[in-house]
Amino acid sequence: MKKVLLVFLSLSPFVLGKFLSDLMITTDIYGSGVTLYGMAFLTLWFVIGITSFRLSGSIRESVIYGHIGGFISLLMMFLQTIILGRFFSNSIGFYTQMYFMPTLRIGGFIEEKLLFFVKTHFLMPVSFISLAIMISVYALGYKVAENRSLSAMTKK
Repeated sequence: MKKVLLVFLSLSPFVLGKFLSDLMITTDIYGSGVTLYGMAFLTLWFVIGITSFRLSGSIRESVIYGHIGGFISLLMMFLQTIILGRFFSNSIGFYTQMYFMPTLRIGGFIEEKLLFFVKTHFLMPVSFISLAIMISVYALGYKVAENRSLSAMTKK
């Protein structure tokens, strides 16, 4: 049951990405608003990482279950962009991109700095960096919860 809850939490970026997409369309939010949304999402993701400490047996298991949606999205994105050369024109193609939407702008900043010599920037590397950011923040949350638990045990 705990693993099911962890997988359910891992799907929240799809919902929040779709919300951001709709928000950008209806209110013309862009620039710093999207960056602030990404930072708020990463704060939430940190809290979910803390929560995952009680839901899993190890950090490896937590990261795998907690990012199963991201791994599948990255695999589908690879299939669509690299192998097919385009995204599917249905909900599969759309939701593949929505997982990374909350952190896409932050990932884009980092990708731009790392690959400053490239004239054209593509979605695949930015999505990979976005997933790496998400995993890092999530694992940091897990470690904070683990350290709190260990310090509480030693105080007893």
